[in-house]
Amino acid sequence: MVDIKASAGSGGFAGNARTRMDLAFISGWLKRQGLQPQNLKLIEVLGDSMEPRIYEGDMVLIDTAQNTPRTGGVYAVMTDGWLKIKRLYVTLTGEIELHSDNEKYRPERPDSSLTIVGRCVWTAGSGGL
Repeated sequence: MVDIKASAGSGGFAGNARTRMDLAFISGWLKRQGLQPQNLKLIEVLGDSMEPRIYEGDMVLIDTAQNTPRTGGVYAVMTDGWLKIKRLYVTLTGEIELHSDNEKYRPERPDSSLTIVGRCVWTAGSGGL
């Protein structure tokens, strides 16, 4: 797993890759969750927009196989070159809105450059899904 940073705020540059870091998970837990190790990425969160569930410095585990948005799910997304952790909502017209859990941030409607990297399936740190 590669430890990179993603913004839970206005954005974090996607190229902020840091040193490689491995984290052990019990294979039975991964299997029960339907997760495949080759699809998992560990990301450090920057910013406060996902508080109180995900705090700055928390780690999130992203399943890149889960890149179809489910309303209310937390995802890693790329938009305009920025990697973000956001809660996604699909509107009645099929548009995707990016929401922060922190109420001081307004929802965003990204342009067509939005790429869903994967769904957050686990967190570690001060917050919690």
